[in-house]
Amino acid sequence: MKKRTSQIVASCVAISIITVTPGLSHAAIPKTIEIQKTMPTHVKKSYEAIQNLLPDLESLKPSSVRLVPSDDFQKENTWLVHASGGTKQSNSASVEINDKTGEILSLSISQPANQSKAEAISAEKAKQSAQEFVSEMMGQKLATYRQEQLTIPNSQNGSQSVTFTRLINGIPFDNDKIIVQVSNEEKVISVNRTTKFDQDIQSKQFPDPTKVITHEKAQKAVQKNASLSLVVNSAQAQLGDKDNTVSNTVDESQPVLKYVAKYIPIIDASTGKEVEGYGKRIERDSKYSVSGKGEIPILGNQQEAEKIIAEMGLSTAKNTFSEGTGFYQWKSEDGKHQIVLQFDPISKKLSQVSTIQNKPTESTDEKLLREQEAIGKALSFLDNYVDSKQKNLQLYSVSTNEEAVPDWVDQEKLQTAIAKPDVYYLLFRVVDNNIPVENSAYRVSIDAKTGAITGFTFQPLHTPVTSNLQMNRILSTDKATDQFVKNLEMELVYVWESYQDQKAPAPVLQYRLKGYDKNAYIDAYTGEFIQTSQVK
Repeated sequence: MKKRTSQIVASCVAISIITVTPGLSHAAIPKTIEIQKTMPTHVKKSYEAIQNLLPDLESLKPSSVRLVPSDDFQKENTWLVHASGGTKQSNSASVEINDKTGEILSLSISQPANQSKAEAISAEKAKQSAQEFVSEMMGQKLATYRQEQLTIPNSQNGSQSVTFTRLINGIPFDNDKIIVQVSNEEKVISVNRTTKFDQDIQSKQFPDPTKVITHEKAQKAVQKNASLSLVVNSAQAQLGDKDNTVSNTVDESQPVLKYVAKYIPIIDASTGKEVEGYGKRIERDSKYSVSGKGEIPILGNQQEAEKIIAEMGLSTAKNTFSEGTGFYQWKSEDGKHQIVLQFDPISKKLSQVSTIQNKPTESTDEKLLREQEAIGKALSFLDNYVDSKQKNLQLYSVSTNEEAVPDWVDQEKLQTAIAKPDVYYLLFRVVDNNIPVENSAYRVSIDAKTGAITGFTFQPLHTPVTSNLQMNRILSTDKATDQFVKNLEMELVYVWESYQDQKAPAPVLQYRLKGYDKNAYIDAYTGEFIQTSQVK
């Protein structure tokens, strides 16, 4: 990264710290936007300060300056600056600035299309570039932030995103993170901050970290409430040579019997109790009989595809048809209605149907399907497509788009109505020798008001996978859970909940997982803890 003088550093410290509010980029911006020809003096100073740190931004010229009025979500006016022109490396950028404080809220610099095939930047180089940038911008305030070890790669452009988490009383504050995206050329191309909390927030508002349960007690609470499931993966990549990481070599894939986590709780650090509402646990281990006909449709043309859509109770009328490699699509002129059928380009076998059906708001007193009714409709539908050799399916999960509203929310003051459940999403797994197959499933979505099928995905199992597995050597669920939890790293974290424009009365202190690999599992034979990705 290009070094700058101490004078520039001082000017950047003066603009304080990046503060971005989630969602302000900008799906539903203002009721009115005031177009300006030039930036006010204090906004211009902030913009020029960040320009000095980013050469690509420095080469661009502001082409549009807009004032966005405050609203219930964003409490203060903001300025949106769009810049364009410049070099081949970048031809546009956007910067968001707080009108009152001059703080940079977010920035994004476009990348040339040919960067998508370039070699990815390493995690270590990305962290170094991000550290240098944030250090120059924040000065001494950086001491109140922690750089996280885990980076987020972007396979499309070779970039890596580095996260800095704010510390209060030496404990990470989960609501306040600065995310810096670094290109494969070691240049900062975007910065965002995931908070809507004031910078002058006081540590005395937060629970005393000395008055919490011990780490050992928290671990026991996690073990008590955690839920693991025994599954078989028909083509699991195999363990590499070191560090318990997994190889991606396809030739090394083979069936693996394992325990995977269905639910890992968050623990209240003050009471030691499970925190409700986070990844709400819904146990789904019921098995259902099916009478599959084994007829995965073959889509030879548009007419055959439209026949499938009609069987789902949907219509392509007034929609424009288009097609490409492996898909057919029908889309309305306004984009509110869309149906996509995906299929294997060679065999033409249907693999997935997805829909977007934005309907007018309907009365909330309309009768909704009960869960069991939705399950019955899904199974009746799947009978047409499940392999005839398959006699059972396991219902792994059921969910809706219903919002979980915290108890402290004053619902009478909400600006946006709470979403009512109008879609059921059901995931059924194929069962082989009474064991669910992790990578073989059927997904179905159902309109909760009409009972119509609105989407489905096929991932059938054509060959049994458990015939050569030693079922009598399987570890018990309790032992697997104990081993899994022992390998989890937990830490104290401050969380201050918010919902729409309301904030919880006070923050809470919780034990949460740190750097958790959600694809990690326990070998059902050996009890070994296997990670599918290595955090460096």
